[in-house]
Order: sequence, then structure tokens, then C-alpha cells
Amino acid sequence: PAPLGTHSDTQAKELYTMASNLKPLELLQQLPIEDRAKLGRPLVSCYAGDTCKDALEKMRTTNLSCLPVFGSASEADNLVGLIDLSDIVNLVAKMHWNKLRNSTEHKKFSAHWTQWGQYTVAQALTDRKRSPTTVADSATLADVAKVLVTTRVPRVLVRSGSGSIVGVITQTDVVNALHSNMAKLSADVANRQLSQFKHIQDKATRAVIAVDRDHLAIDAFRLMADEQISALPVIDFDGNRTPEGTLTHRDVRGVLDDADFPLGLYNQSALAFSLKMHGGHEAKLKPLSIALQLTSTLKDAVDTMHQYHIHQVWVMNEKNQVAHVVSLTDLLAEALNN
Repeated sequence: PAPLGTHSDTQAKELYTMASNLKPLELLQQLPIEDRAKLGRPLVSCYAGDTCKDALEKMRTTNLSCLPVFGSASEADNLVGLIDLSDIVNLVAKMHWNKLRNSTEHKKFSAHWTQWGQYTVAQALTDRKRSPTTVADSATLADVAKVLVTTRVPRVLVRSGSGSIVGVITQTDVVNALHSNMAKLSADVANRQLSQFKHIQDKATRAVIAVDRDHLAIDAFRLMADEQISALPVIDFDGNRTPEGTLTHRDVRGVLDDADFPLGLYNQSALAFSLKMHGGHEAKLKPLSIALQLTSTLKDAVDTMHQYHIHQVWVMNEKNQVAHVVSLTDLLAEALNN
């Protein structure tokens, strides 16, 4: 299917006209985080001694991607870290690498995978996640955006005046705020083409990291862990290298109920796993049909990520190959640069 955000000649002459002329930072400075961080709701969290399996189940049932981690039930104010889906993926990939680097007989280690339920949240926490970034509940979305861009983290914790953790605010929350207030943004920012984005110009010759359609799903997750990325396009390396699917960290939530998880990651190709995760949507959401072109605009990217609840969107070249990726953080960085 044709990539989204592709302008026809007529549409190109009728680019979005704004009702105001605010720069993104000016707009975000007007928006308190309490409107987006869902402050006042019960905080969903876990303890360092909980198993990763239980933490992942809590993320799945609450549709969350992260959980603040506290020491124990008796140490409710002792914040020890923040665990998210990338930590779970990294743990699975680490187990895979440690056990399989000297052998290609994947099923040989089926007994090892029964230990999945024994790994604790404390074991999965990375050093970086042991000191999560926090902001005050009096901050604005501009404050949050600056932190997200400078630290390259996808979310920050919110502290109350008394010092308690009262919520989480993510890059998705900030981008959705831009979407809701798009009419207030200046036209030159909203209509800025992706080809003009600084990170795309800086990485013009750098290939997007991808996984071959016939590689195992576990190899895709290990590649994400090794490269510290949250998504991969699934490509036929032996064909015309056009994308056929996509895999993300969030897909781990979709297979938690599988009786053989995570062994099932060894029994499916990357493409088969992608189809399992994303093939059930309506036709317009076929794997990797959610894409943009270099002529698409910042507004196109914001609209697309908001509409489809995604954290990144692929940018295609004239051969319908993935040439770039634009993430939520990239959008915020570009908005703040303007």
C-alpha cells in the first residue's frame, strides 16, 4: 500500500494552515503535566523481589509499558528503579545468548526456559534504570520535553511536593499534546518535511537496522537488545529488500499467555511472529503499511503516531525501501529545535 502522509499535487498546495503561530516550546510551556500524567489515579508499580513474569503480566493487563520499582511492600517510598518492556526483552535476549552462543540446538535448552518465572525484577534492572529521571508535579510539558530529548529516555516519573512518586509521563503523552493543539502551532513547524529533520540529514548514509524475514523471532529480539532499539522492520534480504513486517518491544506482551513462552520465539520466523502480532488488524493496518515518505511533514508524523498508537514510523525511499526511522523522541527534538 502507498505510504501514509504522501501528498498529492493538490494536497501539497493545501498544506495545513494554522490558526495560531506558536512555536512548539511556547505551546508546551502553557500545558501543565497534570493534564497528561493522569495524576490522582492509583500508581501501578511493582517490587524489586517480584518476578519478571509477574511484572510483565501486570504491564499486559494494565496496557502499560513500564512500572516504577520499589524496594518492598514495607518500603513503599524506597524507589529503586523503573522497569519497562525493553528490560524484559534484554533479559530474554541475554538468557538466549548465554545459553546458545556455543550451540545451534535451540530446543536443547528447553529446561532452562522453565526458569523464566524465577528471574526477579531486580535482576532485570539495568544500571541506567536504577536511577530514573523525575520531574516535579508542577512542571510543564516543555520541562518534560527538554528532559526526554536531552536524556534520550522515553518517560520520566512525576514526584509530588512531598517527594512521593505519583505518576509517569511519557514521550507519547507529549506528542499527543502536540496533536491535540496542532492548530496553535506555526505553519512553518507543522509543515516541515521529514527530509529537513536534522537527525535524518545527519544519518543520510546510515542504514536502518533490520532483520531478515527468515531469521528466528528470538534473533530479532536479541538484535533489538544489542543495538538498544525498540523496533525492527522485517525485510526479505534475498529479494528486493522491501519491508514485509515489523517487530517491537511491545510485542512481548502479546505472547505472554503462550504456554511455551519464551520458547515459542525459537519456533517462529521473524515474519511469522510479526504476522501473528500485527496481522489481525483491519486491512489498512497490514504489517508496515504504516509508513511515511521524505516529503511527509511533522504534522503527518504526529498524526500518524497518534492515530495508530505507535512509537516510531518508517520513512520510505522511492524504491519502497525503509530509508529512515522517525521516533517520538526525534519528533520532540525536531519540535524543540524549531
